[in-house]
Amino acid sequence: MDAQSSTGGSARYRLTFEGAWTLAATPGGVHRNAHFSPLVGAVHSDQVSFWRPGGTASAELERVAELGIQDRLAALMRRSPHVHTVFERDPGRGGTARTTIEFEATRDDPLVTVVTMIAPSPDWFVGVSGLSLLDGQGRWSTSRSVDLFPYDAGTEEGGGFSLDNPATVPRGTITSIRGMGPFTDAPMARLTFQLLEADGAAGFEGDVAAEPAGDDAVVVSWTGEWAEPERGVLDIEARGQKIGWTLLRAADASAGMARIDGLDVGAPYTLRLRADTAGGGAAYSEEVSATIGDVRGACRTGENFLCVREGRFEVQVHWKNNAVTGNYGSGRSVPVEVSDESGLFWFFNEANIELVVKVLDGGGINGNYWVFYGALSDVEYWITVRETAGGGRRTYHNPQGRICGQNDTAAFPQGAAAGVVASRAKRAPGSPGIDLLRIGAEPLGEARIARPVHGDGHCEPGPHRLCVLENRFALEVRFVDPNASYPEGDPGKAATVLPSLTTEETGFFWFFNEANIELAAKVLDGRKQNGRFWLLYGGVSDVEYTLTVTDTVTGLQESYRNEQGSICGGVDTDAFSP
Repeated sequence: MDAQSSTGGSARYRLTFEGAWTLAATPGGVHRNAHFSPLVGAVHSDQVSFWRPGGTASAELERVAELGIQDRLAALMRRSPHVHTVFERDPGRGGTARTTIEFEATRDDPLVTVVTMIAPSPDWFVGVSGLSLLDGQGRWSTSRSVDLFPYDAGTEEGGGFSLDNPATVPRGTITSIRGMGPFTDAPMARLTFQLLEADGAAGFEGDVAAEPAGDDAVVVSWTGEWAEPERGVLDIEARGQKIGWTLLRAADASAGMARIDGLDVGAPYTLRLRADTAGGGAAYSEEVSATIGDVRGACRTGENFLCVREGRFEVQVHWKNNAVTGNYGSGRSVPVEVSDESGLFWFFNEANIELVVKVLDGGGINGNYWVFYGALSDVEYWITVRETAGGGRRTYHNPQGRICGQNDTAAFPQGAAAGVVASRAKRAPGSPGIDLLRIGAEPLGEARIARPVHGDGHCEPGPHRLCVLENRFALEVRFVDPNASYPEGDPGKAATVLPSLTTEETGFFWFFNEANIELAAKVLDGRKQNGRFWLLYGGVSDVEYTLTVTDTVTGLQESYRNEQGSICGGVDTDAFSP
């Protein structure tokens, strides 16, 4: 590992989790519902341990390993006087999901423990236990990567990727199953720790930007520590619709910029810098995205383009389904008659809306136009927003497995000339991304309890009730207006359905005015995949709201709450059985 000279009392790190569950890890096949449960972790001292190889799994760890539910282990961690920080994060669906967390460590609490379930499985998990962020000389590690291999918690029988297996009697111990059963010697996932700051001294971070050049090129530039000559040669990597992370070219760090030619015209790319560290590992920069090509003039017409705000802004979407090789395309736009500031996109069929995008006039608040988007899909996609008057352009990237939207309240300065052409989202406080990514959807109340419902097997549509899937499912939303008071104790108002946009599977709600779509939700028939109906919802608002879904046939009702400040949605593929 590469260590710096700081011997200070605290440090801030960025932790990246990357799933590697592919055929290389399980050559017998990757389960169709392969995923990792929400990560749960703690930064702590050497006075406490939450699991160790050869030890016996606690009831709290058993709940993670068997069910993927981290709440009790997180609570146990928070109760310990030897814990500095507890974090939880859902990496999203898929065996190669990725997520990032930032946290603080101290010299008294330099150890990290992380656990996530390999799901579905009997009681298999990956993680680290008491990993120190200090090196042998007591210095903070600048960069460190750890491959994760499977463990058996010793609490449940079973040799395949399935749930509901008999308990192990007597209880066994936590054992490595690397290279055993369905697993090879290939890692199932990887953790990367990147030092950001140590006692006020910035770590290996720096700024990275990308800007299209001509019709088929992009210029990548960097500053800060990325540009220090001692960094040597940097690799510039990119991913797009046709490629995964691929080395495009190398450049001297001191050059501060590099041009890459021969890219696909009109295609979006996400780029990053890679640098080798002294210990043989790698450090990665932040990711930036750009759409290639010199496009000017009025908003283009056609089903692949959405024109909003009287044609001042053009929106285009490209998507990629990493679960199927070669499965990618352009989103098809659906204008919204009641709103000139919002629009929709579908990817696979027109009844299944995947994305909501809107551009708001925030000039009276900070002098900018704002971009919001909310997702009903966890495939990888890129959104390109172009200001036809000023020439500015922004490209936003959503990795596979994430169902969070974003808000960029500094997207397009009003009255400015051409803006920066390519960017990462400038996230307002409380928006998703590195710090607030939430993906899973967990019911608030006790799940699978039949309750009295209206309709007796039929949902009756109304101003505040959305009915989908042949009127079987009823969806209702209550939101909390941050500018209102609720003296009678009822914390919320009923959201209103946009009936003109309702399809067989998808519907939309507005909170404050019908031109401003705030929430999209859909119910899909997933019975061919796992025997259940699936709920997906995505917010284009960061206010607090609660979505309640009722299956009028079975009487099952579940509620899902969005905390104020979050613009993430949720996916629940398990709650609603036939």
